[in-house]
Amino acid sequence: MVLNGLKRILKKLKVLSKYKNIIKTNFFSLYLLYKRITMYLNKLLIADRKYVELKFFKNFGTKPNLEQPMRYNEHISKILLTQPTELIVKCVDKYDVRNYVNTKIGGNVLNELYGLFNNFKELESNWIRFPSKFVIKATHGCGWNFICKNKDRANTKELKILLNHWLRSNFYYSQRELVYKNLKPRLLVERYLEDDTGGLKDYKVHCFNGEPKFINVIVDRFSNMKLNTYDINWNFINVSFDNHYPNDQNWQISKPSKLEDILNYSRILSKDFNYVRVDFYIVEDKVYFGELTFTPGNGAYTSFTEKDDYYFGNFFNNDF
Repeated sequence: MVLNGLKRILKKLKVLSKYKNIIKTNFFSLYLLYKRITMYLNKLLIADRKYVELKFFKNFGTKPNLEQPMRYNEHISKILLTQPTELIVKCVDKYDVRNYVNTKIGGNVLNELYGLFNNFKELESNWIRFPSKFVIKATHGCGWNFICKNKDRANTKELKILLNHWLRSNFYYSQRELVYKNLKPRLLVERYLEDDTGGLKDYKVHCFNGEPKFINVIVDRFSNMKLNTYDINWNFINVSFDNHYPNDQNWQISKPSKLEDILNYSRILSKDFNYVRVDFYIVEDKVYFGELTFTPGNGAYTSFTEKDDYYFGNFFNNDF
């Protein structure tokens, strides 16, 4: 009876979804509450494996092979449901991973940290110490970043609503990525990075059993974003890796001067794992560590052709 009641509530909330843009624009706090409740009810009503299977079927029209995965998206789907090790949990946390990186390759690649905070009140009390530009990250999620380019123009009331939403949310509920399930919600503030173009290239190195195999590069993140993919010798791979960020074979990205450093750092940071993506930035000819990611795209890279899906899946199967 309780289950049926929850289903009815979720059904009513889904009816509201067609008005979510209006709610988001005019009632931002209510919109965030709607998102949290919807994710929580989905978690109560749909088991993790069933959720992942349904998502995969919706995206690809077939059930994923989670016992003997062959496609890239199948491998990632299996990782979503695999209980992570303590080390993986540590390395998913945006703050705790700094200690791992410092131990492995030294703190010189770490971005400058302005503070770690348990709640918005702590962060707000340190606001005066922050420079004009900085970045706020939630340590327990993915993509929960606030980029401040002018502190004096920041709307702290809206920021409080957003950061409290992050702190009250469990990112695991979103896509059932077990690596995020038991992370402690915190906020960290770091130096704002940009290169000489006024942007910031994001180098994402996919590593299998401690060896880099290919690299995604994101450019123009805040305007006309693109994602090109290269092998470790910087040969262009013509693949659309993410449907949100198109690749552009006519716009070749120059081989970075610090490519060998990035690859060597990736080997060291990835050797404890079967698969991980290691992210870096380069600013003023200096390499900065970004993050470690164990479930890129959460098994939903729908821009892949079926051939691409099997091609990149072969890296898991040690066929390259």
